[in-house]
Amino acid sequence: IGDGAFASAYIRSITVSEGNGDFRTIDGALFDHDAKRLIAYPSGLGTETYSIPSGTETVDEYAFHDNHTLSDIHIPSSVMSMDSSFLNLKAISGYHVDPDNRRYSSVDGVLFTEDGKTLISYPLKKEGTAYDIPVGTETLGTESMARTQLEYVGLPETVKTIGDSCFSYSYYLREIGWNGSVDHIGEEAFNWCIALESMTIPDNVETIGEGTFTECDHLRTLDIGSGLRELDAVWFEGCTSLETITVSPSNVNLVCVDGIVYTRDMETLCMAPRALEDTTVTVHDGMGSIGNHAFQGSMVEHVILPDSIGNIGEYAFYDSALRDVDLGNGVETIGTKAFMCCYDLESVTIPSSVNTVGESAFYGCNSLTRISFQEGVEEIGDHALSNCSSLVSFNIPSTLKSIGTMTYMTSLENVSVSPESDRFTSVDGIVYTKDLRTLVLCPARSGIMDVRVMEGTETIAAYAFSHCKDIVTVTLP
Repeated sequence: IGDGAFASAYIRSITVSEGNGDFRTIDGALFDHDAKRLIAYPSGLGTETYSIPSGTETVDEYAFHDNHTLSDIHIPSSVMSMDSSFLNLKAISGYHVDPDNRRYSSVDGVLFTEDGKTLISYPLKKEGTAYDIPVGTETLGTESMARTQLEYVGLPETVKTIGDSCFSYSYYLREIGWNGSVDHIGEEAFNWCIALESMTIPDNVETIGEGTFTECDHLRTLDIGSGLRELDAVWFEGCTSLETITVSPSNVNLVCVDGIVYTRDMETLCMAPRALEDTTVTVHDGMGSIGNHAFQGSMVEHVILPDSIGNIGEYAFYDSALRDVDLGNGVETIGTKAFMCCYDLESVTIPSSVNTVGESAFYGCNSLTRISFQEGVEEIGDHALSNCSSLVSFNIPSTLKSIGTMTYMTSLENVSVSPESDRFTSVDGIVYTKDLRTLVLCPARSGIMDVRVMEGTETIAAYAFSHCKDIVTVTLP
């Protein structure tokens, strides 16, 4: 039986056949037969206090997961392994460890390793809204303080590592009392800490895990210390109130200009605050790229890019308030989903410098009525224009080599193909490959009622006639 096999809040009892030589139950809890491994403690037992039997050596991961009733757990000296056993115990107010245990200890009901260097689990229902972590603690373990009722946590100078998901879903957390020693913040460490309004990343922190501040939707200010090596905007996905970012002047990797964070060499625009006051941004000349997620969810409405920009990263403007964008004359690649769900974007000109328009680049831009591809564009990825429900027409330049699947372009009336194209052609308003072997696309609102597919056509592309509601008959060769 694997870890977490019975991690459910709804199981009331587990029974084991008398003839089973591998498992047994003791007071309703499931153990292996020699009672050295506690596998699952059913939440439905309804008890408030539980003493793990003496002789138990291992408590499985998730053994007490989602328990709603236990307020106190007593841990005997025999237990040697249980680091992830007490996740999301909704009623727990304290842990009590036998003083003779050589691996674990408890301090005021909080579970630590025996040497006190790692905090394993802070009880969710422990009284008080503030907690100062004891001096000597070096690591806050994975999910160790997740979902607590704490509003303030003070860190001693000994703490160096904040583990993955350490404070996640701590809805009441407002402040961290930082020290100068923390050098790593783990993945999703503060995600869904919705009461946080300001955050400081200490000078010693060089790396931050993915999703660190996801959905901290009240976070307004961010102060970045001197040590952070890089800033990935996706770490702040859902931080819809973020207005101000500052970067220490001593940071050799990052710099903040006009409220926007760049790499120190001004090569990459890393991140614009989601609630940046200025809704018009002119990116500095000399920049080489717009980073992944850089403007995701932002309130920026107008963006002007210099000719020096060569790459627009993945999700760069995803779900932003963008109304118009000047792409300059240097962009070569528009990344996957770069402008996806920019619901207010109405018109775009793709310059001749662009080689590739990535997959789903403009997906869901349902106010987009016009997009013009200049000569030079070679590839339009799958779904690049899908769900652009207001798009009336677009063009295929002579340089285009491939175009991906497109769906839900319900207003599309016309696709014009350059007569100089050696890859595509238009016959009676329907787009084919030049050799007529593949029927690529029939505009949904073309008005075509009777379709006679050309002789020599071998393939009809996916969704080629999607939403062509006027069509009455189709004749296949």
